[in-house]
Amino acid sequence: MKKKTLSVLLAALMVASMAAGCGKDSGGAGGSSENDGELKGDITFWHSFTQGGRMDVIQEAADKFMEENPDVNITIETFSWGDFYTKWTTGLASGNVPDMSTALPGHVVEMMDAEAVIPLDDVIDDIGRDRFAEAALSEGERDGECYSLPLYSHAQVMWYRKDLLQEANLEVPETWEEFAAAAKALTKDGVYGCSFPCGSGDLMATRFLNFYVRSGGGSLLTDDLKADLTSDIAIEGIKYWLDI
Repeated sequence: MKKKTLSVLLAALMVASMAAGCGKDSGGAGGSSENDGELKGDITFWHSFTQGGRMDVIQEAADKFMEENPDVNITIETFSWGDFYTKWTTGLASGNVPDMSTALPGHVVEMMDAEAVIPLDDVIDDIGRDRFAEAALSEGERDGECYSLPLYSHAQVMWYRKDLLQEANLEVPETWEEFAAAAKALTKDGVYGCSFPCGSGDLMATRFLNFYVRSGGGSLLTDDLKADLTSDIAIEGIKYWLDI
């Protein structure tokens, strides 16, 4: 197989989304609004931005909204991305779901399948549909309706230490073969030439495998969007990262 370059590492994309649940009637805050346009009611918002700075910004936005709409009460619940699946599945089973929530694209699809969310096209159009990347909107689209609102996306890159490469008289790797050789050469004296998490519950191992497979023109998904870990390029990638 021809050498695969590292240049395609920037292709990976993860989109975090905000979805509106249908546990309560739509319309107004928590399902209640006055005819004159004033909002009234309770809003429960779940999110997974556990970092202090992000939590503060979200709380400040909620406080400002409640100040402008004094008859609205917003309750915010925070939990880690890792706890999302358990939180939502138990919530759906007990009927304890929020009015709004953050979610990853895969979570949105599962909530769509469970009929736990409602379309957000009116919100997207009010904000301006042209302000969103079409690919990001399509992550939560079904039958011409969008069930999630994109918040941000990630451009994923690999960083390298110039000083360590210089000390070992190594050039910046341009192929996976060169990357493996450099990683092994730099692994000494308690320093690892390449470090990445590979726990059974960690998504990063899948992303590193995806980097390798995509750079060779392959995909971890079949045309009908089923997982494909047995293609020649996937097997080659798995063996590569095991060797690293």
